[in-house]
Amino acid sequence: MTLLRKLRAIHNALAVAAILFGLWLLLRPDTSAVLLCRLLGMCALAVGAAKIAGYFLDDPYRLAFQFDFALGVFTLLTGAFLLFRTGSVLRFLPLLIGLYIVIESLFRLQGALDARRFGLRSWWVLLLAALVAGVFGALLLFALFGSRLLTQACGLAILISGISSLIFTSLTVHTNKKNDDIIEGDFTVR
Repeated sequence: MTLLRKLRAIHNALAVAAILFGLWLLLRPDTSAVLLCRLLGMCALAVGAAKIAGYFLDDPYRLAFQFDFALGVFTLLTGAFLLFRTGSVLRFLPLLIGLYIVIESLFRLQGALDARRFGLRSWWVLLLAALVAGVFGALLLFALFGSRLLTQACGLAILISGISSLIFTSLTVHTNKKNDDIIEGDFTVR
């Protein structure tokens, strides 16, 4: 399995984890805010590391990971902030989640437009996924909900963002299955 295939699998696994985490928050809105912060912090560190690794890979279309260095660094810093400054972040956690989703959606929106220019037929699916996730992220920025409903709104936004991630990675990261076992190198035929 090539490194690109492994990273695609990691990105998909992280997207599924976001979907499950979002579902958990929807169904269990009474979750401890401290636990929520710490879990989000650990997830953000994993996502940030995967994004930075993806940026340095040789993706044939160069669509999936083109903005992931900056977003990866931002995600790592956010994860560290969530883990080490939990008490001070609790008050504006929904704002932080919403801001992250909006920023990520803007990068995905640009990726969808690049996919259109590149000639990818499914560019509109990428555009739609980015717009929907962005709208739910923006709703968190202006959230006027009670705490229980706010936790559910965070869960829904994280779930939608995870679905958007899964769609984006699935449609933009392509590997050549035929050449997975080929080892490149210089050789001479005699």
